[in-house]
Amino acid sequence: MKITWSFILSLTLTCSLVATILLIFMHPTYFKISKQLTPNSNFDYEVQGDEYSNGNSVATWLDKEEHSWQCSLGYKLETPLCFYQIYFGNGKDIGEDLSLYNEVELDIKFEGTLSTILIYMRNYDSEYSKDPLNHDLSKYMRVEVDSEDFNSKLTLSLDEFEVADWWMERYNLPRSLRFQSLENIIIFGIQVQPKKSEEPIQYITVSSITLNGVTLSKEQLYFYIIIFWSCIILMLILLLFMVMLSKISSRDNSLKKLEIDNVQLFEQKASFEQLSRIDPLTQINNRAGIDFYIEQKMKDNLRDTFVVGILDVDHFKSLNDTYGHHTGDEALQKIASILTNSIRQNDCVGRWGGEEYLIILSNISLHKAYEITDKIRAKIQSTTFDALIDNDITPVNITISGGIYLAENPLEIYEVIKSADDYLYKAKENGRNRVEMKE
Repeated sequence: MKITWSFILSLTLTCSLVATILLIFMHPTYFKISKQLTPNSNFDYEVQGDEYSNGNSVATWLDKEEHSWQCSLGYKLETPLCFYQIYFGNGKDIGEDLSLYNEVELDIKFEGTLSTILIYMRNYDSEYSKDPLNHDLSKYMRVEVDSEDFNSKLTLSLDEFEVADWWMERYNLPRSLRFQSLENIIIFGIQVQPKKSEEPIQYITVSSITLNGVTLSKEQLYFYIIIFWSCIILMLILLLFMVMLSKISSRDNSLKKLEIDNVQLFEQKASFEQLSRIDPLTQINNRAGIDFYIEQKMKDNLRDTFVVGILDVDHFKSLNDTYGHHTGDEALQKIASILTNSIRQNDCVGRWGGEEYLIILSNISLHKAYEITDKIRAKIQSTTFDALIDNDITPVNITISGGIYLAENPLEIYEVIKSADDYLYKAKENGRNRVEMKE
């Protein structure tokens, strides 16, 4: 059977459509994840009354294996309470990331007259949990549930858990930290907090607590399906283009020649663009090359810091006037070579103009950058340049002056070039052959 392009297109569309339908219908089960909190031998469990607050309510296990416990309420405190807690990780500062889960299923039995139950979680974050041993500092998120809702299995959305107002007021956190956090949950708990009119003894059995979620949300699935179909459409367009190209190519070989020419032009353009960023004399970056480096750094990471340095050859005009422009050009080339060999691969060096050079050192302290720049200065000072005068070779020594300044991120590089230039002039005023920086 002869396989035609139309057959390939039809097969591709059919397979893609079937795959999409299967993904949508299988999503609720195939991407589902669950974590059983109770019972689970990997976690520690505790029941406790309000003794830690000088109350006289007592919580005791009736059957720890069955997670059955009793709360004997004392009314020494205005609001007595008992609670059941599950400790994740080390129970201090290392917990469980529950951000992939979207609901919790609870199977809890109560015997008593409770009207409401609090289900809560605590999240540890060093931003506000300054002491791992003090659980009160961990973010307290809770949802209040009517006890009648526990007559059967209850499912709560994790979105229902809100940070308690009293906790936010007590620790006076900034607005950015007042929202729900599920990345490092150290405690999941059930709190019994009855009214005075309710029975003093409450019986609770926690049959199971299970977290449910999906590794891929519906929104993410739909996003990937859009990407998938975009790729399919692009591929189909490419296939159609290839069909058309094949037909045209069979009738007119000149099209193929045109394509080859286009590729060559593209390569030449890329080559010319690269050459346009290189200084022809020193073979290092020119201003366009420096601009290109800065643009790339702006795209890569805005949190990187940079030290910008401007270096200028001392008395360069005198060097040209005395020994000729050929000697001056050779000196500029040799200095460029020293600069290139003195910096790291991810740094930048370029000819800023005339006898000025600009260096950009990434992720480095100002003082470390000063050491590097000063070593470059010393290296150039100790290097002998050959000058040809009346057919005799005369050794010449050259010095440079420099100024450096720190940029906190790539967006500041252009701003601090002026500051580095100011420190260069300061180096000139202070006698040349030195590097100046902000003290």
